[in-house]
Amino acid sequence: MRVSIQEICKFASVTPTSRNFTGGKNIIDHDHLLTCGTVCYDSDYYQSLAFCLQTTSLKSEPHEINGQISKNGKIIGIECSCAVGAGTTYKHIVAVLLFCNRNNLEEFKDITCTDKKCVLSALHKSALENYEMKPLLEHKCFEEKLKKDEKVKEKKSRKSGNAVAKTPSNDNTPADTSTSTDPSPCLSNGLTELSETEYDEFLRIMVEDNLQSALAKHM
Repeated sequence: MRVSIQEICKFASVTPTSRNFTGGKNIIDHDHLLTCGTVCYDSDYYQSLAFCLQTTSLKSEPHEINGQISKNGKIIGIECSCAVGAGTTYKHIVAVLLFCNRNNLEEFKDITCTDKKCVLSALHKSALENYEMKPLLEHKCFEEKLKKDEKVKEKKSRKSGNAVAKTPSNDNTPADTSTSTDPSPCLSNGLTELSETEYDEFLRIMVEDNLQSALAKHM
């Protein structure tokens, strides 16, 4: 049994284009909903339990969302531990309801009181690993950009080498057709300070590949 979109919109007073509806969808799509299961159920309804990362404070204790959903897919009630969790329209609550739309409640895993803390701790730690700080050069956008720049440099170097090879030499000295394959200085291990040229190149990559960043918007 799944909760219908119509039931979610009716209960939470939202539409698929509402801010909290899209916000709840983003929570699921970005794996901020750590887990959602059942703690108990009787003949009439499911008692659901979910945990969600705090968007503005990822390392803080995740939000806890408790809900009751009847066996016929009707939402009885749901609340979140966040400051505005008493309202039924908030994105954390919508996220859990959307999860109940995408998944069969009858297949939800049981979360007992004894293992709740251990499960939450492990899931929280695992999720935070995705947000650990890394050197900028290890980010995919920089890696791809540097590879692309290297290919362009190699191509230009080959053209330059071919041009030199075709130029007659007065002293019969063989033309130097070697190409430079040295990696970009930006990739050197142990680099602690960028030259002015390297800094300008780094700044260009930062702005061109991250047009929505604060740096690009204030340049």
